[in-house]
Amino acid sequence: MSKSVAVIMCVYFKDDPHLLDLSVESVVNQTYRDISLYIYLDGPLTNELNSVLNKYRFKKNIFIFASDINNGLAYGLNFLIEKALLSNCSYIARMDADDFCLSNRIEAQVSFLESNHHVSVLGTAITEYDGIKNTFNKVLPLNHNDLIRNFIKQCPFNHPTVIFRRSVFEDGMRYPTDKLLSEDIYFWTELAANGYIFANLQSPLLKFYITEDTIKRRRGIKKAYAELGVRFHIMSKLNLFSGMNLLYSIAHFLIRVGPYSLHKLAYKFRARI
Repeated sequence: MSKSVAVIMCVYFKDDPHLLDLSVESVVNQTYRDISLYIYLDGPLTNELNSVLNKYRFKKNIFIFASDINNGLAYGLNFLIEKALLSNCSYIARMDADDFCLSNRIEAQVSFLESNHHVSVLGTAITEYDGIKNTFNKVLPLNHNDLIRNFIKQCPFNHPTVIFRRSVFEDGMRYPTDKLLSEDIYFWTELAANGYIFANLQSPLLKFYITEDTIKRRRGIKKAYAELGVRFHIMSKLNLFSGMNLLYSIAHFLIRVGPYSLHKLAYKFRARI
């Protein structure tokens, strides 16, 4: 008997209708069939987005919940987690409204988790693309020890690819609602600090949409200070203080506040290593 998977997705007014349609279709067309999709509408949407969602409102195993106000990503994810826990799902998977997953993503992840019972959170590699062509594959370390050792230099997960065991949320773990734009990295830190085991699949099972604007949004003085604070939090919480980690954190801060050309060059360099 197959294990049921709940896929959770948040949508807000700035999402692209075409990409949303592709994203939902990529979940609907998974080779793994025992899937339910939970969608949270974070505040009023455009007519174009609502038109896309109307295609799916009455489809079996798709559940759409709407809010009159924008509550933020973490709130929306936690809301959907609570809804998913009311079902008999064994796993809860993330999905973003502007990415799309390969048809075997969920099947590959469930197969791995069924064979590796010590792993609680599993991600995959991604292929970044700009809407026209693929740019590069972003492959992260595969095992828990390497993921933790590299935590300061590299987020352990490509966040839209993660799938959790139900037990993670039954234990009371939730996304922090007070860490705007940093909820994922703080959540991974809390999970690691509480002993949950991480892993990644080497295969790129999701296409991640990225543009020049995506890169530009990752820089600026406020963003730089926020990320520096995150890194010090990780080092403190996971006992990762070292000269190299401190040096990297400062270098990363300087790149974030530097000219866009430097930031873009650093991003392209990381894409090649």
